[in-house]
Amino acid sequence: MSHSYVLDTNVVLALLRGNALGSRIEKVFGLSANLHRHVVSIVTHAELLVLADRNEWGPDKRAAMEQALENLVVLPVDGTDLVQAYASISAVALRSGRRAKFWQE
Repeated sequence: MSHSYVLDTNVVLALLRGNALGSRIEKVFGLSANLHRHVVSIVTHAELLVLADRNEWGPDKRAAMEQALENLVVLPVDGTDLVQAYASISAVALRSGRRAKFWQE
């Protein structure tokens, strides 16, 4: 059974970079083989654009990012359900002693 996932900025970055984390995510979840389109928030979209500018990504890396974004559904953050889910996930991470890393370079 395939699912559609909401992907965080760090997940999209790992997949774009093709690093060990990205490979593991792909292996476990099979995102590229999934029939459903995955989702990112408009915040993730904006964070990727900021990172590309800040880190002076070249044309090839920017093209890969744009193609990835074209294959994702970008959702506006205008609903309380998404905000509540984010708060719940963050609370679980904090209780487990883990801190969310927003920029993993």
